[in-house]
Amino acid sequence: MEKIIILSKNKGIVSKEELVDYAKFIKEHLQVEVEFSTPKLLGTQVTLHDVLEIYIAGKLGEKVVEKFIDVLLDGFIDWAKKRMKKETKSRPKSITIYGPDQKVLKAVTFVEDNKLEDNTNKEKAQPRPPKDSEPFDE
Repeated sequence: MEKIIILSKNKGIVSKEELVDYAKFIKEHLQVEVEFSTPKLLGTQVTLHDVLEIYIAGKLGEKVVEKFIDVLLDGFIDWAKKRMKKETKSRPKSITIYGPDQKVLKAVTFVEDNKLEDNTNKEKAQPRPPKDSEPFDE
């Protein structure tokens, strides 16, 4: 079975618990396993955005990957809107989706005025696929 790993770049900003609804959305729409990971920080990580990375694991055809990207973005936008409504001072929400080959498939930033900025061709960060991940509790 294919697997999606949601990686929060800083669990102090975006915790596993805050991603449960997004994970359920992914699992429901794509029928895949969904796991959570966050890097083991050696120091303080400061970001101006709420940063998520998505890793698609498994062998998928091109059309399936396109569907995955659409579903992952739809769920991300819904998650970002709900999160911004709860915040007193909103921060942009960023997501980068990596394919099974660890190449960037899509990178976007969702900003306060409900605009989606496509950063796919600007993304230069090297993927750091998670070594450890854990399932979301049902």
